[in-house]
Amino acid sequence: QPRKAARPLLRLAEKAEADASTSGTAANLAAGTARTAEEQKAARMAAVEAVSASAAGSAALQALVNISAVPSVRDELVELAAPRRVAEAMRGGWLEGRSGLAHWYAMLLANITTAKAGQEAICADENLLRFLVAAYVSKPRPPPRDGYDDPLMFLGKVIGNVCALEAGRKLLAVGEQGPTTVTTLV
Repeated sequence: QPRKAARPLLRLAEKAEADASTSGTAANLAAGTARTAEEQKAARMAAVEAVSASAAGSAALQALVNISAVPSVRDELVELAAPRRVAEAMRGGWLEGRSGLAHWYAMLLANITTAKAGQEAICADENLLRFLVAAYVSKPRPPPRDGYDDPLMFLGKVIGNVCALEAGRKLLAVGEQGPTTVTTLV
């Protein structure tokens, strides 16, 4: 039952990303304004909650990366709109200055886009594909983590997988941004 494994992990990863965002913001606000012992304790609790949410998201994403290598699970993830959901979660964290889970998102997208359905799902949203390319070529790079010198190197695999489709190649090479995109990638 691939759905029974994939759905809760995908939801946990999404929830953890959202919780990390709100908990981290709450912890930062509370820490800056905490005056009493009770307020300081609440600030510490918010910080612990943010760390816990990040750890839960990381564990869920690691599990998804591992099980997405199984074709039936990968196909189920595509049916659950995981390519869009994962890329949106990555973009949300990226735009808010959080890239701590970006390498896990990139690995998951690389696994999902090995199949035609996953490639088509990424090609369905040109803006999302353009974000993935922009993240891949961005300077400065996120710091090394979990044994990877370049945490976004797997986005290169995603772009390569998407380019296996004619539609993916057209999205990247045609249009107003096409020549610039191709020059940047080459």
